[in-house]
Parts: sequence; C-alpha cells; structure tokens
Amino acid sequence: MSRVRLKVAALCDNAGLLTPGSRVASVSMSEAELRTKTIIAVSLALFASPALSRGWEIGQEREVDEGYYFTLLSSENGWRVWQIETREGTRCTAVKSVRGKPHPEPLGVADSFWKGTPYLVVTKGHEFPGMGRVWRFQLRGHFGSGEKAQLRPVGARFWSDWTNSQELAEYDGKQIEVAISTYEYPHSLVGGVHEKGILDLTGLSDVVQMVENCGTLNY
Repeated sequence: MSRVRLKVAALCDNAGLLTPGSRVASVSMSEAELRTKTIIAVSLALFASPALSRGWEIGQEREVDEGYYFTLLSSENGWRVWQIETREGTRCTAVKSVRGKPHPEPLGVADSFWKGTPYLVVTKGHEFPGMGRVWRFQLRGHFGSGEKAQLRPVGARFWSDWTNSQELAEYDGKQIEVAISTYEYPHSLVGGVHEKGILDLTGLSDVVQMVENCGTLNY
C-alpha cells in the first residue's frame, strides 16, 4: 500500500469514515470509495488541523506530515518559495497560482500542495541521459498534473502543448494564459475538470535561481 494511500486511510480513520472492517481491510478499499472519502477526510482534516489552517510567516517551519518539514522562505510577486526537508535532505519548490486564485499551501500529505489551481510549480527538475532536464516547470490542476496542459502568450490566437521539458525563460516578466484538464479517474478519463487562467511570470528568473541554489538534493 503506497504512503499516500496509507495517509488517506489514516485521515479517513481520524475523520470517522472507516468502519472497523474497512479499517482492517483498507488496502482493498475501492478507488471510488477511496477518492470520495479522501475528499471528505482531507477537507475535515484541513479545517480541524491548526498546523494547516493558520497562516504562514516567513521563516516559519512546520512538520506538515510525518518527517516532512516545510519552511516558507519568501513571498514576493505572488511567488512562494518553500524549503522541504526530509530524511533524505533539503530542497526548494516555488509555487504561484494564476491571477485571482489563492496561494497554494502544503496539503499535509507528503510534499503535495492544494488550493489555487491551476498553479505553476518550479523545481530543479531531473536530468536524464538524452533528454536533458525535465519537470522543472510543472502546471498543476484540480487533480494533479493532468492529461493535457497548454499555454500561449496573452493575446495570442493559438496554443502550444505544455511538455515535460517545458522552458519558460522567454516569458520572464510577461503574462501567459494556461489551460489544464485533469481527471478524477485519469485512466478512464472520468470526472474531468478543465481550468484556465492568466499566469504572471514577473520574477521568474529570480525564483528559478533561488530554487537552484537551495538545498542539498539535486531535484
């Protein structure tokens, strides 16, 4: 059973959503039941947990999940840069929502965020032979990374696909329009959510440099 499923089962149990039988056999919980209870349990946990419900201050560290320590390093131009520390080491992630949406915040399950979709995630990315660096810039929607993501400069007529090796340096200081489709059940494309918004990339180069210089981990 994955760490996320175990965490969801714990949230469901704390929220009183698991019967004694399902608590023992939670590994066999159906995907539909798991997702429905996840939404309810996470919502209850977020409202009930002081660690997640109160505001964050610059430099403040919190343990948002077992062994996951988040520190808010900066908040400028709509960007929030977070340091994430685990047993493996430290790394940084920057996040920014589209115009008019709230800041994404740590969900409390591993290193995930929630709220403010669609939003941009900036990391160091991963290096693969023959592929270069991928996943440095990731667009996230209601149900995660999505089946289809696109972008275009504000005022342009046509869209470009958002790729794993997407680069955004040419848009530093500019605004782009983004669109993403995510699904509650991606394998069957059921429960789709389509989201669009304007993403202001003012300060992008500074954020990228900050993430690059941060932490002990190379991703």
